[in-house]
Amino acid sequence: MKTREDLDELGSLSEGALDHFIYIVGSARGGTSVLLDAIGVHDEILALPGMTHFMNQVWRYRKKVHMRLLRQIFRLPGFYDEVGVVKSLEEAKGRKLRRYIDEAMDSRDLKKMWQIYPVVYGLDKRNQKSPIEIRGWADKANDFYGVSRVARAFPEQKFVFIVRDPRGAVSSLAKRMAVKVEHTFEVEIDNAKVIETAISWRRMTQRLLRFRKVYPERCVLIRLEDFLSNPVGSLNDIFEFTVGKRMPEDVLRRRLGDLAYGTSHHPGDLGKGIHQDPIERWRKVLKGEQQEIIHFLTGRTGPKAGYTSEREGASGVGLSNVIQCIPSTKRKVIVLSKILFLSVFETLI
Repeated sequence: MKTREDLDELGSLSEGALDHFIYIVGSARGGTSVLLDAIGVHDEILALPGMTHFMNQVWRYRKKVHMRLLRQIFRLPGFYDEVGVVKSLEEAKGRKLRRYIDEAMDSRDLKKMWQIYPVVYGLDKRNQKSPIEIRGWADKANDFYGVSRVARAFPEQKFVFIVRDPRGAVSSLAKRMAVKVEHTFEVEIDNAKVIETAISWRRMTQRLLRFRKVYPERCVLIRLEDFLSNPVGSLNDIFEFTVGKRMPEDVLRRRLGDLAYGTSHHPGDLGKGIHQDPIERWRKVLKGEQQEIIHFLTGRTGPKAGYTSEREGASGVGLSNVIQCIPSTKRKVIVLSKILFLSVFETLI
C-alpha cells in the first residue's frame, strides 16, 4: 500500500493531498481551536475534527510501549473510528484499509503513521467533503514538541503559527488552571499562576519566532486579534499560503457565521460565528499588578510578535517581586532558572 494507485483504490485522500499537511501550532488558550475549525471551511482542506496529540502522545512513545498499547493510544482521538469505517466499506476495500493501517503502524514512520488519521477520516461517513477534491489536511498542537522533526518528515508541509496577546493568553490559561483546582468559575487567579503561564507564553512564542526565522518560506505567523477582527481576510491569506486558492468572500463569511463556539469558563455560553469578545476579555480578569508582571516577563518577546502592552503609570515590578510571589523555595529556583534561560534564548530571535 505504497503507491498512488493503492490510495486511489481506497477512495480516500490522494498521495499528494496526504503530503500537503497544514500544522497549526500555538499556546493553549491561544486560538488554535477556532483557527482549525475556520480553516476547515475550505472545500479542499480536510481539518481533522479533533486534536490527535500525535507527536506528544503517540510518536513520543513509539519505542517505549508494546505495539498493542501504541495502537490503543493511537485510537484515542474521539473522531477516529477505525472499526466503523472498515465495516462501512466493501470487504475488499476494508481489507486493503486494514493492511494500510497495519503497514503504517508497523513501520513506526512518523509520516506514514500520522497520515492514517486523514485517510480513515476521509472515508468516514461523517466527513461531508469529497476525498478526491481534498488538496491538504490540517491538525493542531498546543506544544512545540518535535516540530523540527515534523518539518523534515513533511517537506511540502506548511506551518500556521498563531499567537495571542500575552495578557489575553495568560489570563485565560491561568483562569482555567484555577478553575480546575477550585472547581468554580468564579475563582480569581493568583500571581503565581500568572507568572508560570506568562513564562509558558514567552517560551512558546520564542520557539515560534525562532522556527519562522529558520523556515520563513514554510511558516505564517498570525495574531489571534487580527484573525478575530478580520477573519475573512486573514483566512484567505492563509488559504493562499497553504493551498494556493482563496475563497469567495461572501461564501467564506457565510460559512464562518455557521461555526459553533463555546467557552470553557462559561459552559452555557454557546453560539455561532467569529466574535471579537476574547480580545478585551483579559481586562475583566487581570489586576493592575498582574498586568505589570506579564509585561515584565514578556515585554522583550511581545514586540517581536507584534504586541506592545499598554502601561498605566510607572511599574514597580521587578525580578525580586516576581520571585517573591512563588510559594516554595524549589519553585522559586525553577522559575528563576526559566526566566534566565528565556533571557538568553531571546538573543536567537
